Amino acid sequence: MFDSQQMFAALTVGALVSILTPQAQAQGRLEFFGPINSQGENPSAISADGAVVAGTATGWVTPLQHAFRWTAASGAQPLGVLFSGPGNYSRAVDISANGLVVVGESGEHSAVSHAFRWTAATGMVDIASSTATPTIANGVSADGSVVVGGSGFRAFRWTQATGQQSLGTLGGNSSEAFGVSDDGEIIVGTAKDANGEKRPFRWTASTGMVAIGGTPSSSLTGAAAVSGDGSVIVGTFDGTPFRWTAASGMQFLALPGGSIAAAANGLNEDGSVVFVNNLTPAGIGETYRWTAATGLILLDTFPQQGCLPFAVDASADGSVIVGRNGCQSSNQGWLYHTSQVGERYCSPVANSTGRGALLNIRGSALVSANDITLQAEFLPPSAFGFYVASRNQGNVPQPGGSQGVLCLGGAIARFIGPGQVLDSGATGTFSLDIDLNSVPAPTGVTAIQVGETWNFQAWHRDNNPGATSNFTDAVSVMFL
Repeated sequence: MFDSQQMFAALTVGALVSILTPQAQAQGRLEFFGPINSQGENPSAISADGAVVAGTATGWVTPLQHAFRWTAASGAQPLGVLFSGPGNYSRAVDISANGLVVVGESGEHSAVSHAFRWTAATGMVDIASSTATPTIANGVSADGSVVVGGSGFRAFRWTQATGQQSLGTLGGNSSEAFGVSDDGEIIVGTAKDANGEKRPFRWTASTGMVAIGGTPSSSLTGAAAVSGDGSVIVGTFDGTPFRWTAASGMQFLALPGGSIAAAANGLNEDGSVVFVNNLTPAGIGETYRWTAATGLILLDTFPQQGCLPFAVDASADGSVIVGRNGCQSSNQGWLYHTSQVGERYCSPVANSTGRGALLNIRGSALVSANDITLQAEFLPPSAFGFYVASRNQGNVPQPGGSQGVLCLGGAIARFIGPGQVLDSGATGTFSLDIDLNSVPAPTGVTAIQVGETWNFQAWHRDNNPGATSNFTDAVSVMFL
């Protein structure tokens, strides 16, 4: 069976790691966390809002592995085990989007492991179909009702009503599911074909198991995760990270400087942000963040020798990443918070939600990184809008009859090109990756230069109580 984390870790045993600092490196905050006095933490998944983490600690509750659920407020909560006895263990692998359901495996040293599903109300529940077949739960739907994984040598899909249903193979003798869409209807994983080659697959009830990509020549191949709507798949093909969609096919994420082993293990809700772990030929461990606008950007790392940064999952918006440093002696769990770039100014006026909308800017102020994401929050639901920017600040109350304040002056750029006019949807948020080399201007487009300060704001429609509009607060960024 394919396990991207175990594969990557096995290839890096004994490697001494130094830290590479390329020109384009993301700026953010690294936070270590985990159970106290454990011999190592292996966080494996994070909730959609980035507040709840599921993982496994060794030498914490017992000398063996023990699953936990962690929040900043309550710390690590042990989730128990399915079996009693001195050799019992448990391992958490995934968590639902709302952070309320955890899935994984639990077993006893002399017996097979069983897949489990945990909630605070039920505790750890055995969902294995057979006491004699080893099973593991690797993924769970957004609401926690659908669980996927591997049972023996077959991928499965589980619900309370159906129990475990086998997903079959690609003609070979094994398969395992690793990811599932929010609604539980699209499943991805790895299966052997009739020639015994491992292939990434995408499964639906109507199509069955379908291989994606060509025929690999290496066993370092498999699908690891899928976006919320099931349209984007990430994983590894012949040891190279990939991002797949039906429209573009398999896009390989080439790593600068080459690779001994690499894996795309995580992505955000819509698949626009992918996280790649790499071991270079020089023995340097790296974790990258990828978007279509920026390509691969190295995340902040830490200087311990013999430790490999290893991202495993991200919040829905990609702003909080969970991972571990794979040290030879013990692992340590971490959260990486992508930075809020710039400084806020110009307080917003309350919209129909009862509060003012806020603008967050994440990524890097380095022009060379070209890594800026604008995200407006606390907007009215299903409101359309767009972003504006200027080199100058301003303060114009109620421009054009708006209820808000335009906080920009001078020549104002409006991001209203294809794909740039946005809708806040049910969540009251919209975001945009901008290209620093192509900012709209009254005379065409312009490029942001090192040393320049730019100011950003979002305008949006509203109904308060009649048809009107409003603005977020503004953020000023000095580019480096």
